[in-house]
Amino acid sequence: MYVAIGVPDGRMRSWEVSTFVISTEEAKIKNMYHHLRDAIDRVVEPGVYKALYHNGDGYRTLVMSNTPAEIISFIPFTAFALGHVFVIGLGLGMVIQMLIDNAAVKAITILEKDADLIELVGKYYIEASPKVKIIQGDAFSHDPIAGHFDAVYIDIWNTISGDNVPEMDVLKERWKDQGSIVTCWAEADCRRLNEEDDEFLRLRKQARKN
Repeated sequence: MYVAIGVPDGRMRSWEVSTFVISTEEAKIKNMYHHLRDAIDRVVEPGVYKALYHNGDGYRTLVMSNTPAEIISFIPFTAFALGHVFVIGLGLGMVIQMLIDNAAVKAITILEKDADLIELVGKYYIEASPKVKIIQGDAFSHDPIAGHFDAVYIDIWNTISGDNVPEMDVLKERWKDQGSIVTCWAEADCRRLNEEDDEFLRLRKQARKN
């Protein structure tokens, strides 16, 4: 599956949008690795893609790309979204593009704390669709948004990790009155990993006692 991202390549201080190519040979190598790890949902196709990077603390971190695996992670939400949707976290805007393409979605309000990211990425979506409105603010401290939404989607994390769960719980509680549905990106996977981490720690503690 492919979702075209029209955000132009560019930089804005610590943020960067860049086009990259996955060759047939690179795809074969990546997919062999994913098959060995039984991660079939991470396979990639050769092609031209977009990526969002953050440059900070001496590191260039991949935040998001429109590769198939990332797109698949959004489908459980975007395929069934409708009405007025509230999205917390802008990123590269893949969820935004998928919601724009969904005729059942009539309006999209986005909360993003980083002004540079809004300038680099957000302006494209504002110009691309009248559905889109962006508010600058921090999800952990911003006042409630006026009105009620058909769904709230929280996506502020770069990776799928059990460590995301505490923040998910805080944000879902904070924004629970804003939407009929409040959910987070890759929430089921993060909670599963969190439970596995807890079980590992429990077993290690038990082994030390023995």
